[in-house]
Amino acid sequence: MPDRLSSIAQLIGGIAPPILVALGGGAVRVLRGPGPCSLRYVFATIVTAAFTGYLTHAALSSVPAVPDGVRTACVGIAGYAGGKLLDIVAERFCKVAGKVDLE
Repeated sequence: MPDRLSSIAQLIGGIAPPILVALGGGAVRVLRGPGPCSLRYVFATIVTAAFTGYLTHAALSSVPAVPDGVRTACVGIAGYAGGKLLDIVAERFCKVAGKVDLE
């Protein structure tokens, strides 16, 4: 069982730093406003920031040419951009998917 706990601790230790940076970006976005200041809005912004920040970290981790500092900055920016970034990526993905002919 201790090996399993060690593996879980390593997993958490690997994903926590980029998520915390992304959460910082999301928090800055909420604090800068303008927007409705409700608990639901703050929660949605923070969760979206963590999601987009971690996805950015995962995507850039496999690119050896990207230095750690640049990757960290990109994660923070992705956390700040959050929902808008997801909207842009989803729109482009749908355009590409619409051009694919499966027949």
